[in-house]
Amino acid sequence: MLLGSLTDCYHSLHAPQALGLLINGVRHATSGSEVSLWLRTGMREGLAGPKLVSAALDRLKDLQQRRPGKQQGGTGSTRGRKEAEPSLMAACELAMQQGIACLQQADLWLLVSMARTSYWLYYTVPSAQQAAITEAFLRLLAASEISSRQQGASVKVESPVQAQPALATEHHGSEDSSGASIVNGGSSSSKSRSNGSISSNKNSSSNGSVSRSSACSSSSRQGEAEQFIWATFSCANWHMTSAQRTALLHHVQRHPSDSPQHASNLLVALVRLESFEGPAAVAPFLVDGTLAGIIDRLMVHVGEMDAQQCQNSLLSIATLSYPLKPGQLAVLLEHLLAVIQASTRPADVIAKTFKGLALLHHANPGGYNRLLQLPAVRGLSEHFLGLAEDPAHRGEWLGEFDCMLRACAEMRYNPQVGEGGQRLLDVMLSQLPELAPQLSPFDATHALLGVGAYYGVPVRGELAQPLLPHRDHLAGMALRAQEKLPMFVAKGKNTWDVCTEQHVKDVVGAFAALSKE
Repeated sequence: MLLGSLTDCYHSLHAPQALGLLINGVRHATSGSEVSLWLRTGMREGLAGPKLVSAALDRLKDLQQRRPGKQQGGTGSTRGRKEAEPSLMAACELAMQQGIACLQQADLWLLVSMARTSYWLYYTVPSAQQAAITEAFLRLLAASEISSRQQGASVKVESPVQAQPALATEHHGSEDSSGASIVNGGSSSSKSRSNGSISSNKNSSSNGSVSRSSACSSSSRQGEAEQFIWATFSCANWHMTSAQRTALLHHVQRHPSDSPQHASNLLVALVRLESFEGPAAVAPFLVDGTLAGIIDRLMVHVGEMDAQQCQNSLLSIATLSYPLKPGQLAVLLEHLLAVIQASTRPADVIAKTFKGLALLHHANPGGYNRLLQLPAVRGLSEHFLGLAEDPAHRGEWLGEFDCMLRACAEMRYNPQVGEGGQRLLDVMLSQLPELAPQLSPFDATHALLGVGAYYGVPVRGELAQPLLPHRDHLAGMALRAQEKLPMFVAKGKNTWDVCTEQHVKDVVGAFAALSKE
C-alpha cells in the first residue's frame, strides 16, 4: 500500500483509527525516510505521542539490525553493531526530539525505546536529556510500585482466597505493557523484547493501540526495567548517579522478570558499566545481594536458557570476578552441553565459555580445579575440536582458535580427547601451519600468551619439545604481533586481566627472537 494513498484517506478517520494507521505504517516502513514521513504526518496532525514515537524508534532499531553491512569490530558494547546510514540517523534525530517533547506523557516503553535506539544507532543523547529520561523512568517505576501495592491490598480485602495468585502474577507475569509475549526466541506472531524487537501478538488491536487495563501494575511492566538498564549501561556516554543505578537495580530485585534473557542481559549490563565507569561503579552490587539475586534467578530458569545466554552469563559473572558457586557452574555447563547443538555459533559460545572458566580459575584455582574434570567440560572441548572439520563452522572456529587455546593453556587444561588419545592442545597446535598466517596481530598475541603459559616461553632460542615443529609459525606470529602491540595494550585488548603489560611484551618478544636464531 502506498504511503500517499494511506495519508489521503487519513483525514476521514477518527483519532484512534488514524493513530493505528500511522503506527501500522511505521511498523511496515522499509527505510529511515519512510519512518520519518509517517512520523512527520503524525506530528502535523497532533498524534505523535508516546505510542507513535516508540513505534518509530523500535522500527529504526529493527532496520538498523537487519541492514546488511560490515559490523563493528571488537567486543563488549560494540560487538554486533554497525554504523547507521544517514536516513536512519535523520529519522532517529527526529524521533528522539519528539520523544523529548512528549516526555511528560511518556510511558515506560517510550523511554526504553529511546535508550535502546541510542545504543543501536550510536546516537548521542545530550546529558540534560539523559537526566530527564532517567528521572522520568524512575518516576514511572515508583508510580507502578505504589499502584501495584494498592491493587494487591484491594484484592486481599475483597477476596483473601484469591490474593496470593494475584500477587504471584504481579511478579511472574509473562506479558509486557504492549500485550506482546516475552519469549526466548522470535516468531512470526511475537518477538522477544529482550533483544530490542517488539511485535504485537495475534490478539493485539489492529489499530495499533495498546492495552492499558493494568497500566501501572508490575505484571504489565515485566522486562522494561531490565531493558532500560541494559541499554543505558551499554552506552558509554550515558551517565547516571550511583543513586539512580541503585534504584533501578533494586527495582528489578523486587519485581524480577521470569525471562532468563532479561537476567542474562543484566549481567552483561553490569560488565559494560564496569568497563565504562570502573570497578567502583559496580562494587556495591557485588556485596549487597544484587548480583547474587540475579544469578539465583537465572539458575531457577536455567533449563529455559539457550547456548548464547549460558555463555553470556558465565563470562559476565567471571569478568565481574564474582565467585560463582561450583554447583551452579556445574549445572550451567551441563545445560550448555545439552543445548550447544542448537547454537548457530557454537565455536564462539564454547571459546567464550572457556574464557569465563579461565577467569574464574585464575581467581580461585583450588575452588574450580575439580570442575575441570566434569564430563560437560570435556564434552564441550571435544565438540569445539569437531567444529574444525565442519565446513559450516570452520571459519568461525578459526576466529575463536586463539581464545580457546589461551583459556585452556592458562588453566593447564589439556585432557586426552577423541579415540586417538591425543592431547587437546597438541591437536589445536597441529592447525598452526594453516592457521598461523591468518591470525590477526591481536589474535596472535592471545595465542602466544596461551602457548607461553602452558609450554613456557623460549629461553635463548630454546623451545619446549612439542613446539619445535611450529618454530617458524610462532616466530612469524610474534613478529606480526609486535607491530600492533602498543595498540593491543592501549586499547585494552588484554581483557583477561591475568597478566601485566610488561609480561605481554616479554612473551611476544621472546617468540619474536626466534626469527633471529
